Amino acid sequence: GLLLLLASTLIAPYVQFNRAIENMFPADSAVLASYSKLKRTFGGNEIVLAVYRDPDLFNVDGSGIARLQNVRSQLQDIDGVKAVLSIDQPLRGDLIAKRNPISDRARELFAGYTHGDDGTTVSIVCMLDPSDEMREIRRSTIDEMRQVIQSLPDGLSSGWLTGEPVLVVDGFRYVEEDGKRLGRWSAILLGLTIVACFRSLRWVLIPILVVQLAVLATRAVLAAIRLELSMVSSMLTAIVTVVGVATVVHVIVRFRQARSRGLEPRAAMVQTLSILALPVFWACSTDAVGFLSLMVAKVGPVQDFGVMTAIGSMLVLLSAVLIVPGLALLGHFDTDP
Repeated sequence: GLLLLLASTLIAPYVQFNRAIENMFPADSAVLASYSKLKRTFGGNEIVLAVYRDPDLFNVDGSGIARLQNVRSQLQDIDGVKAVLSIDQPLRGDLIAKRNPISDRARELFAGYTHGDDGTTVSIVCMLDPSDEMREIRRSTIDEMRQVIQSLPDGLSSGWLTGEPVLVVDGFRYVEEDGKRLGRWSAILLGLTIVACFRSLRWVLIPILVVQLAVLATRAVLAAIRLELSMVSSMLTAIVTVVGVATVVHVIVRFRQARSRGLEPRAAMVQTLSILALPVFWACSTDAVGFLSLMVAKVGPVQDFGVMTAIGSMLVLLSAVLIVPGLALLGHFDTDP
């Protein structure tokens, strides 16, 4: 068990995440075909708008344009930003704020693109690098852009980021956070259930360790076979938690019954495992087969989810075999549920 934990700890960090929006659609999807054609036609640039309000944007003293240039240069220096367009670029520097026919026509031409018709809403158009290398750091790129737009100079109120890359990054971020929250609360509530039913801290710790080893080993296997995690993978921990705790609860009940008949702890564990070996094996196996049925889905992440939860179900069995007997019989404190 310790060797598996060590190996999994070393390998699991290499598991890859696929955050591409194309991965969420079937290969023959008409929507995906249109989206791919759009990217081919217009070069595949991914657009993010950095938007904020500045009442003095076109002040003739050039203060608003100076602030805009400051923000633009910060955005342009961020890794993953390919190019930036703002209203100060069509005319040199603060000339765009002057009152003359050329400046007036330039502001009118770009209204609705680089600034609002109200003359106070600023929109900095940021084209992100669509290469695979830059996609790997897309989240950090968006986070740095958000930090810039939320810490504007001269007391301006914080702005906003919008655009498809922002929606995709934030969507994955929120789903991952929800998945972690779901896993955490599943473990807490199931732990409280065990405490209420069996009044044993040892037997709360054992299923938690079983689940953690199973999740870590699952991630290590996914990294080894190069199967990528996706948006729907966030439920993996919660599902493995339910399967793992259910498995250990069967052991707790049988072990308690054997101890109540006067058997010593080791004899009680041997009897428990001999009774439960086949039922638990088939329970985990049928869970795995049920998850593998998702392979008939047409969407890649759903197929991947079926494979990874099936792997997780079987690794719960391995984790329980490696952890439960040893920790159940270790020492003499709080041994009986």
